[in-house]
Amino acid sequence: MKRENIVLVNAHWSNHGDEAAVLAVIEEIWNWKPDARVSVIIKDKKKVKESIIVKKRPVRCIANQFLPNPADYVVQLLSKGRIGRNPAMKRFLALLGKADFIIYAPGGSVINDRFWWRKQLEYMLPLWYARLYRKPLYIASPSIGPFEAKYKIRNFLRRRLFSGIPYLFVRERMSYEFLKEIGAAGNARVTIDSAFCSEVDTKAQEELFYAEESLSAFMERYPKVVGVTITELDWNVKYKDKNMAQEIRNAMQGFLEFLQRSGYGVILIPQLFENQDDSSLLETYRGGKETVFILNQAYSSDFQQYLISRLYLVVGMRYHSNIFSAKMGVPFLPVIYEEKMESFVREAELLNYAVYVEEISAASLEEHFRRIVDEQDAYREILRRKRAEWAKRAEITKKSLKEFLQKTRKSKFL
Repeated sequence: MKRENIVLVNAHWSNHGDEAAVLAVIEEIWNWKPDARVSVIIKDKKKVKESIIVKKRPVRCIANQFLPNPADYVVQLLSKGRIGRNPAMKRFLALLGKADFIIYAPGGSVINDRFWWRKQLEYMLPLWYARLYRKPLYIASPSIGPFEAKYKIRNFLRRRLFSGIPYLFVRERMSYEFLKEIGAAGNARVTIDSAFCSEVDTKAQEELFYAEESLSAFMERYPKVVGVTITELDWNVKYKDKNMAQEIRNAMQGFLEFLQRSGYGVILIPQLFENQDDSSLLETYRGGKETVFILNQAYSSDFQQYLISRLYLVVGMRYHSNIFSAKMGVPFLPVIYEEKMESFVREAELLNYAVYVEEISAASLEEHFRRIVDEQDAYREILRRKRAEWAKRAEITKKSLKEFLQKTRKSKFL
């Protein structure tokens, strides 16, 4: 019997949050298709290592990124890549042509009006391909939007594209509302970030924890340790031109000094690895202080989740540091800079504990930190209740993915 080809498209890597979300989907694939060939097409210009993504079975990782010319885009799509001038796009289409199932990988919103239109065309390509050539397509709970009403032709195309997908899942309510605004929410369902679908092997991660003597010794030195993730948003389309970096730096440095004065140990948790790096940034915040520890970026998302489960509290500027904390039942202070984080925190009924990045300061962070500490029992009760709800929503992803993979290879687009 022919082995089936399952291709995850539009995946991002070198980020422990995306790693956790993508690996959770792959684990579910192997639960139902253990003999399938799994390929992950990653939006990266550089080749990616397979040391983390390959856990139990081989996974083919393909770095492929391109910006299409609109006219060439149409020609290549209609010819399945046989005609056209963009070699990276040709390669992408060839991989889609061999796929029995296409899965749009989980992650942050990349189909929205903050990116230029050529970038949108790149990310929409597998959706158009699946529609034209009747390939089974599963949208694995990414964020989507926002969209601007002034782009009427773009929204018409996106409405046409999204409204015909039977398996269309988004990870928060706000993405659903964005689809609804352009009339494309008919088949959409809200689930949860796919990182909630996986279980952390606590025993294996505990062994790693104690093997890292400097880390375990640091944790034992302080009765309460706070985890912190930091980004200065110089990469973010919305904030990179607003000169936020210095405001963030002033706020976070002042807040870290408050934590140290108050007797807390601080672990700075990098979210990037391999082809990206935020450890260098975190070093500038550490400043050689013994009360601050920087986690090795090479540790996997499973290890980060295990470590977070041992922390007193997490202050998260990175989306998935808050997701990991919520999943592990640890109170977190989210710094909101994007719709996906606001929507998750709002749905979690924790918005009064959050700081918006536009209002960030050492004083606002300290105020909200103290509030969480003072209301620790109430906060943990919210997490206890919500974790049961999140587990049920994760089951929707698992059950629907099983159903999708067990269906015929021919799509039934509307």
